[in-house]
Amino acid sequence: MLPSAYAAESNFKNYKAQSGLEVNPAQLTLEKNEFKKLSTNSNLGSVTWSSANNKIAMVSQDGIVTGISPGTTTIIATTSDGEFSGNCEVTVIEEKPHLSFRTHVENIGWDNYETDRTEGGTTGQALRLEAIQFKLVGKSGNDFYGGLGLKYRSHVQDIGWESYKTNNAISGTTGQAKKIEAIQLSLTGTLSNNYDIYYRTHCEDIGWTGWAKDGQACGTEGFNRRLEAIEVKLLSKDDPEAPTQDAQIFYSTLGDGNLRISGHSQDIGWQDYVNDGQIVGTTDQNKSLEAFRINPNPNLPEGTVQARAYIQGSGWSNWIDSPNVVGTVGESKRIFAIELRLTGPLANEYNISYQIFADQKGWEDWVSDGQAAGKPRNQLKIEAINIKLVHK
Repeated sequence: MLPSAYAAESNFKNYKAQSGLEVNPAQLTLEKNEFKKLSTNSNLGSVTWSSANNKIAMVSQDGIVTGISPGTTTIIATTSDGEFSGNCEVTVIEEKPHLSFRTHVENIGWDNYETDRTEGGTTGQALRLEAIQFKLVGKSGNDFYGGLGLKYRSHVQDIGWESYKTNNAISGTTGQAKKIEAIQLSLTGTLSNNYDIYYRTHCEDIGWTGWAKDGQACGTEGFNRRLEAIEVKLLSKDDPEAPTQDAQIFYSTLGDGNLRISGHSQDIGWQDYVNDGQIVGTTDQNKSLEAFRINPNPNLPEGTVQARAYIQGSGWSNWIDSPNVVGTVGESKRIFAIELRLTGPLANEYNISYQIFADQKGWEDWVSDGQAAGKPRNQLKIEAINIKLVHK
């Protein structure tokens, strides 16, 4: 039996509802008086265009949207029958940000700033990248203050991950012959939802990594491999020139856990890093855990793991930020208790839980977020620890 006309019409409407109407791009940033043509995926016939606020952005019936004054509005495409619509969020700014940076290279020193530069460093010369500076500028080259910022940090030989830098501060070192091994870049400010920053690095013995994006770690950690060059692109959301993220961007010997932890045990020394949730130290061997160090995964939210230890003959140490050593090395001093806590945005998203394996007692109960694991008055040495990062 053939479907009725009503059923056919209903099926067509269901098809349209399922297929939808999309505007491309779905998000757009324009300078004042700049224009760009929008399009739709519509196979539903012609569409009409309108702006929710013509004082911010106007749109022609050809889909050409023009920035009028700073602000954010919505451009709407509607099918001729009025049943379906799609949107594009348009942000208009006085001027667009441009990326400028310079690099400090072994045997060369600092090169010059260039606006809209994409590459820095060298390839094929086996020269280490030692330091880098970034800034956002306007068309004229002056500093950009339009609601977008950039923060960045490097993983440096013998130092590890630095704290984040901003506003043209130097990341890395000069005059110390230390190589940058990895890097992270992240956008901040009200316009960070309108832009992405992409970057890839040229690493010793690896070549070009894949493209990282918006805060991802890029390069190597623990391999002692130098960065030689970097390529960076600041692009609007939905930019058709955005690189494809299809290759490995970060190589680490420390594992891929949220936390990477190493312990220094009596008669053994430093042990290999393990991921959070795994045992650090030894059990049932009567060997003291004398020190430990924690390396948070660089792709976690910004913040540190702070730890302190109750040390034989010294009492409680000061709070020590990751990835620095907690405890002592070469002094044969036991640890009787530990406390751990998180800082910054990391603490907003995670709790830290931990337990100890104590002499004569074995594994004790889990504690968390600054509580003491172990009792100094009992003078029972810690032989192993287990630490977990738990998402809230």
